[in-house]
Amino acid sequence: MVIKDITPKAPIHYLIVPKKHIENVNFLTDGDEQYCWQMMKVAQELGKTVPSKSFNLVSNNGAGAGQSVFHLHMHFLAGKNIYEGGFKL
Repeated sequence: MVIKDITPKAPIHYLIVPKKHIENVNFLTDGDEQYCWQMMKVAQELGKTVPSKSFNLVSNNGAGAGQSVFHLHMHFLAGKNIYEGGFKL
């Protein structure tokens, strides 16, 4: 499932969410491979719609990492370089 983020951090900001409840990456099992693969395929398809073909995928895992919705999801961010303004990995 893909939904627009209600508090976007970039001009294009979607959430990619599996229908199966999985709290975060720490709770994935070997049987969940299909959900991870499908999330990546969705990101790939969304990336084709972005003029620059450039985007970021972010997944916060655990409250200490900023996760506030405890259902696995990835943020698809495009249309802005999120590293400008001080964000670093």
